[in-house]
Amino acid sequence: MNKIIYITFICCFFLLSYSAFAEDSNFSEHIKVLEEKCYKNDYLSCYVAGQVLEDTNFILLAISSYEKACNNGIYESCVNLGKIYVKDYSKAIQNKGVKLLNTACDNNIARGCANLGNIYYKGTIYKKNYKKAKKYYDKACVLHDNAACFNLGVIYQQGTGVKKDNVTALKYYKRACQHNFDKGCEMYKDLVRGIDR
Repeated sequence: MNKIIYITFICCFFLLSYSAFAEDSNFSEHIKVLEEKCYKNDYLSCYVAGQVLEDTNFILLAISSYEKACNNGIYESCVNLGKIYVKDYSKAIQNKGVKLLNTACDNNIARGCANLGNIYYKGTIYKKNYKKAKKYYDKACVLHDNAACFNLGVIYQQGTGVKKDNVTALKYYKRACQHNFDKGCEMYKDLVRGIDR
């Protein structure tokens, strides 16, 4: 848990500094510093460099930074790399992306689990599989991914791959709402109004 808090803090610091980077004429110097730290096995710098490079559309460089971070235990990096790969046209690359998302999810990174849930729910890479989608959304929700909690509410409200259950849907919408996910609040209110009628 402390590692996640530390990563979040460092990322926020670098991302807040990012706007200054973009306006700064020394932007390339800042990237160079991150890449040098990455080269010296500061894997968190690899992750941050990957984010900055991806945000500035240097995707191939971002991939290299993400790979180094992911291969060395910065599992948020696996999510970002996996998300790049699943958008590829090659089925082999897409499968590699899913494997990376699985690695992140297996290491309790909520975004990895939530992205897997989306893949199986929408059928974007594999055939739709609501049972697997629910499994990954469940884990992501437990790990406090509010969109995943919301998606579970939708699954139960619509009866998608599960028995329709408005009480369970309300539970998930409420959980999403309690963590400031506005759509969860809206759906919670709408469903309560519908039940009260």
